[in-house]
Amino acid sequence: LPICPAQGQARASTGASKAQMDSWTSKVGGRVAAHMKRTRVPGGGRGSVTIQVSISISGNGSAAARVTSSTGNAQVDAALTRQAGRMPRMPAPPNGQGASFVLPIRIDL
Repeated sequence: LPICPAQGQARASTGASKAQMDSWTSKVGGRVAAHMKRTRVPGGGRGSVTIQVSISISGNGSAAARVTSSTGNAQVDAALTRQAGRMPRMPAPPNGQGASFVLPIRIDL
C-alpha cells in the first residue's frame, strides 16, 4: 500500500537501507489493511469508503493505531475506531527505531 505522501515516509535512520525500510513499510501496510478490513461494519452492503489510519510502531514491533478520517456514519466510525484500537503487534522496524505514518485503507461496507 502506498503511504499517504502528505504525511511522509516512515522515518528511516541508522542501521537499515531505504530498500529494507520500504519493504518493511509495505509489509506493515498490508497487515494494517488486512486487520482493518476485518471490521464488522453495522448494516453492511453499502459500497466502500477510504479511511486514513495513523499508525505508530515502536522499535520492538508493538503498534498503536487510530482512524484519522470519518466515513460520515457514526456507527461505522465507531466500529473502525474499535478495530484500530485492537491493532496486533507488527514486525519490528529493521532499523530498531520506532516509525509513524498514515495509510489510506479502503473498507467495503
